[in-house]
Amino acid sequence: MALRRLPYHGKECSFFATREKYGESPSEFHIYATMEVDCQHALEVFDEDVTERVRVLSPDVCHVALRRAGEVVLLLGGTSGGSCQGAIEMGELLAPDATYRVSLYDSLSQTWRQVGADAGATLRNPALGIEPAGFKILRFVQVSEDATELPAAMPDGDGARTQTDKGAEGTGTEKQ
Repeated sequence: MALRRLPYHGKECSFFATREKYGESPSEFHIYATMEVDCQHALEVFDEDVTERVRVLSPDVCHVALRRAGEVVLLLGGTSGGSCQGAIEMGELLAPDATYRVSLYDSLSQTWRQVGADAGATLRNPALGIEPAGFKILRFVQVSEDATELPAAMPDGDGARTQTDKGAEGTGTEKQ
């Protein structure tokens, strides 16, 4: 479920909510939003809705993109009765010379997986297949400002995050 640019207390709120399974635990409701939301679910807060800056070249795929410093998360949902392919144009959302670690959540397998790390210029035009009535989440996390500094290995873990809190300087920090 996704909602964009909802007027709320003088601001606009965009969010998407998913059921994501982490390891052996049951599926958990997870909310990605552009403002703090009082809820009992996993929450990640992003600075802005950048959906209009992302182009998906398929009428059968809807999307929502959110961004905060050093990170972009993109929800892609299939709207057709069958499987569909979606070519994506990220535009200028990823700095061309920066290195990003990419994670992918697949609703069919109910898993997060590390895709790899590469320069923003290389990652700007991904394409994904989406199962009927399914969704995928792409997460791009900047790990370096210089693409010549590719990480030697991907960190362990499934890319799962739970609750985002505001730190002392207003930046998002995640609790594991």
